[in-house]
Amino acid sequence: MRELHRSPRRLSHGLLVFEERGGEFVGGLGKLHQDLFLELKMSEFFEAIWHGEGVGDGGDLEEALQAYIAVKPEEGDWLEACTAEGADPFIERFASFEAYLDNADPLERIVVTPQMISEALALLPS
Repeated sequence: MRELHRSPRRLSHGLLVFEERGGEFVGGLGKLHQDLFLELKMSEFFEAIWHGEGVGDGGDLEEALQAYIAVKPEEGDWLEACTAEGADPFIERFASFEAYLDNADPLERIVVTPQMISEALALLPS
């Protein structure tokens, strides 16, 4: 069994912790799972913003749009909700989850329309 040493980079995923040593992440899972974890770590990350606050996030645009379910208006009128003063829904796209955690500037800011939210939420299972 390999001994894990403290390193400058630690990543966690649920209860699993990976530490970088010599350019390789060790601990937690086997090589296949480590590769999948690193692939996810390096992919883009999106955060949904509503009234200036983060309401959810996702690994792709659709998933981030679905996070708006957290602020779904009681009447279901997304047009009215999105045009309410201060709502200003948008999504910030980051190079990776790690970039987001490191407070990097977003790569872009995507203005969200009521139609975008409605279409994304329609894809959720009932």
